[in-house]
Amino acid sequence: GVSDLIVVLDSKVLFIELKTDIGKQSDKQKEFQEVVTNLNHEYILIRNEEEFKNTILSRIGNREK
Repeated sequence: GVSDLIVVLDSKVLFIELKTDIGKQSDKQKEFQEVVTNLNHEYILIRNEEEFKNTILSRIGNREK
């Protein structure tokens, strides 16, 4: 049930589940999502590469050095 990706940022942790357009979460994955969100972490269901990119960029902002 654990998410596919765990992304640790400066001030938060993201739990990311990757699915195809027709993929569905298992009951265990839904239980994990509930635990994560009850602990005030962010659980995100991603369905394509563009969605993943936009999700990460929106959380980290512009970090050019």
